[in-house]
Amino acid sequence: MGDTYKLRKRLDAFRGLRFEIENVDEKFQRVCNRMYTVGCPDLSGMPKSSSPGNDKLINIISRRDDLLTRLNELKAKQRSEREAITKAIGKLKSEDEKLVMTMRYLEYKNWTVINMKFYGDKEDFTEKERSYMARVYRMRDKALDKLSDILICP
Repeated sequence: MGDTYKLRKRLDAFRGLRFEIENVDEKFQRVCNRMYTVGCPDLSGMPKSSSPGNDKLINIISRRDDLLTRLNELKAKQRSEREAITKAIGKLKSEDEKLVMTMRYLEYKNWTVINMKFYGDKEDFTEKERSYMARVYRMRDKALDKLSDILICP
């Protein structure tokens, strides 16, 4: 069997990539909005520096370009990882294991939602929710064990 620890770290990093992309995108949007705001005129009558390095707009454009480059890099990495993970999950034989892994790592669902999907319609769900959650974790662990042989983790 492969190394499930490295695989879990890889999958968790993939999930975290989503939040990093959202964060960089929010920064990018703020910088873009700042670019188009009207600045206040300088009414002091003092001469302004002619140095373009001090120009606020140039600094904002530079920051915007840096953020856009970073955003594109992150999205490319996410796309590549998503393809590899989707392909590997597709090779699992158990439909339940496929569903658990897809919901958790590709659809970003939390464990409570996944547990409800599998066992929420059971009459004793409220009393045995912890037991059902343990079953979901076992499904995930079995899938991780199988996936660790399919997905190579550096």
